[in-house]
Amino acid sequence: MQDTRIEWTQKVWKISDGCLHNCSYCFVKRFKKDMTPKFYLNRLTEPSKLKKPSLIFVANTGDLFGEWQKDEHIREVINEMVRCDRHIFQVLTKNPKRMSKFAFPVNCWCGTSIESWEKLDRLQHLKETICGLKFISFEPILSNMGQPDLSGIGWVIIGAESIGHADNPKDVVSAQDFAGPLISYVRVLKIPLFLKKNLQWKEKIQEMPNVRKEQN
Repeated sequence: MQDTRIEWTQKVWKISDGCLHNCSYCFVKRFKKDMTPKFYLNRLTEPSKLKKPSLIFVANTGDLFGEWQKDEHIREVINEMVRCDRHIFQVLTKNPKRMSKFAFPVNCWCGTSIESWEKLDRLQHLKETICGLKFISFEPILSNMGQPDLSGIGWVIIGAESIGHADNPKDVVSAQDFAGPLISYVRVLKIPLFLKKNLQWKEKIQEMPNVRKEQN
């Protein structure tokens, strides 16, 4: 279990890393040359050893619900979440359709990444997921998202692309143009909103959802 500079969590649980999505903007590529997915069974009980209740981001340099992951490994991770109910686990995927096939404990927040309006179909699969809280990460935001139906969503994160670290980095100004209408929309809906520093937004907004939510 490691500390992290990710702004919206406290620890990262590298139970799995590597990815086959091959996104052009992937920040992991700048320090990891081999993106072959791996699952580390020897790290499975790391949350049990962490006594202080913490926010834990699961598989931050991979995708636990990529099609390459084994069902049995996903179930083992969920079982550890159940055992460690003092922690809040945060999982983020580009494949919420598969994630929705599993049921998660109330201390798990399930999220999906949506970088462009073409990927908004992921939202419906996220809504079908049983967990403590559902969230969306619009990072990097690469297009205007319009006003998607965010009913049932308990948290929204918005960020820009990491300049100079990806194959085709976007200008921060463009990200701000795309983010502006979405920020206004989320504020009207009164959903907790977290703006990443890389967005360089004029106002610091870094809200967190309630620590506990009833499962639905």
